[in-house]
Amino acid sequence: YQWTKEGSSLAGATHATLVLPNVQPVHIGDYRVIVSGGVAPVTSDVAALTLNGVNPGIWKGLVAWYPLDGDADDRSAHRNHGRRVGTTPAKDRNGRDGLAVRFDGVGDFLEVPSSPSLESPRAITVTSWIMPDRIFPPQYSAGWKSCAVVAKGLKSGWPTDWVLTVDGDRLRPHVRTGDQWNYYDTTSLVAADRWQLATFSFDGQRIRAFLNGAKVAEWGGLNGELAWSGNPLFI
Repeated sequence: YQWTKEGSSLAGATHATLVLPNVQPVHIGDYRVIVSGGVAPVTSDVAALTLNGVNPGIWKGLVAWYPLDGDADDRSAHRNHGRRVGTTPAKDRNGRDGLAVRFDGVGDFLEVPSSPSLESPRAITVTSWIMPDRIFPPQYSAGWKSCAVVAKGLKSGWPTDWVLTVDGDRLRPHVRTGDQWNYYDTTSLVAADRWQLATFSFDGQRIRAFLNGAKVAEWGGLNGELAWSGNPLFI
């Protein structure tokens, strides 16, 4: 038996029954089981898991979720757990001690090994709460600096799949489709010493960027699937 969620295999879910104790919104989605051992594998019909009063559109398709509230564990059903290097506990956006982490911008990071669930989607949405302690000058100005927030496929210090950065004082999402590396700057400014929700999405044709839930940029004219390298995810 192999259970899947949204088409990706669930680690350790290899029994006739899938048990999900203490079901939370992260478990919302479409489940199937693949049964093998006979002439050919047989795949079950979809079993959709929903929760009363919870919008499934927010959680369906979730492949990783890192609260960073004391560990590097993925709280989604895919268990794409990582390891922390450096980092120190910090207050979260609600002022609670130890429920966020601080990265020093030099050698601190969270590394997650790649997995089929992290490389299977043709479309992605990446979102992160950030609070920079300082903002650098605009690109190519004296003192300008680019800081990666989340990157997939980092190799030799440079992302190979996609990355969300703060370049100077602006968000900059990047995606690689085939051999083409596409990146764009938003016009909205990122602020220092303030929690902000930074998001970008890619649907195979368009990149969209959001800041605090408001769309701040959109670029079209792209065509192609994301390039996947098999390299780790970094935060």
